[in-house]
Amino acid sequence: MKLNELKPTVRYKQSVRLGRGLGSKKGKTSGRGHKGQKSRTGGTVKTSFEGGQTPIQRRVPKLGFTRYIRKHLINLNYNKTLKVDLCYDTVSNMLLRRFNLVGNNAKTIRIYSQG
Repeated sequence: MKLNELKPTVRYKQSVRLGRGLGSKKGKTSGRGHKGQKSRTGGTVKTSFEGGQTPIQRRVPKLGFTRYIRKHLINLNYNKTLKVDLCYDTVSNMLLRRFNLVGNNAKTIRIYSQG
């Protein structure tokens, strides 16, 4: 280590104080610019505000439909039911529950072959 290889210690950058006179970089308007809503105290603009234009959540139509009583429909692959099918001649809801293929709240079970 030589004297010319020494580096100065890293110091944190001191933040500029706002509104402390014209000669202090951020005096007078304190970095807010002149006039306008955002320069005033409490002058925040709502995130969904689009300058008076009808906002997108009102322009886009409502979509879909939500059931009040949820339909508990379970889709089940035929390949998963094969182990039940080999042991028993008919497949029922109780057997599928016993083999843990469907839950207790399954009211309708749809068995499909591919996919």
